[in-house]
Amino acid sequence: MINSTADKHNYKDRYCAFVDMLGFKSFVNSDSYTEVYSALQKFKVVASARQPVISATCFSDSVILSIDVKKEHALYTLTMLLFYLAINLVNHKVLLRGGVTRGKVFHDSEYVFGPGINKAHTLESKEALYPRIIFDRSLNDREFLLESMDDAEETEFLDGLIPKDPKDPKDPEDPEDPEEPENEYRYLNYLSPDFLHSELDDGYDATGYYKKLRDLTNEHKDSGCKNIAEKYKWLDRKLIIVDR
Repeated sequence: MINSTADKHNYKDRYCAFVDMLGFKSFVNSDSYTEVYSALQKFKVVASARQPVISATCFSDSVILSIDVKKEHALYTLTMLLFYLAINLVNHKVLLRGGVTRGKVFHDSEYVFGPGINKAHTLESKEALYPRIIFDRSLNDREFLLESMDDAEETEFLDGLIPKDPKDPKDPEDPEDPEEPENEYRYLNYLSPDFLHSELDDGYDATGYYKKLRDLTNEHKDSGCKNIAEKYKWLDRKLIIVDR
């Protein structure tokens, strides 16, 4: 019976994202049931708005999303869902770190696995480093875009929402710390004022959103834990770029 079922559900070529919810464990460890439940509900509501096109699995502080590459505007759809998740979870003091790639994946309501998931997890755990979602360098820029976009819209999307960022960004306070352009990844720019205003409802409180990010950054950037401090120093630099 197992073999018969497996034969009907082979790997499919899918775009997939493995995302870790930073800060989530602190809610769990502090017995803050309401905050944990609210954050998971927010994920469910935002993700379900794109169902059944996107498959979603949530376990502990990790999220896996995937979509068949044959679906119309597949990578664009996945990218925008990640954008909405990133900004909505900030209200719960949860930041996202993740990796997005394309590969062979099996993903249904019960199971999710495959080489594509393994690659996305490696990007999240070994390469992303900071509270950012990075995209595999193997993804061609054209895969992100819509046919209806003109040249200006394509440039705005690529350079605004998913700009390139070095794997290890230069420390602005260290003049001898070189950039490494060969290590650049495109990443989801959830700090972009242009996309916050263009993609969200007019009533969205962008000022409050940036304040939450700034408060989180100020709270953690001088942490005695080097790994935590480095994550928030990266966010601090990005907030300064957008004058926040």
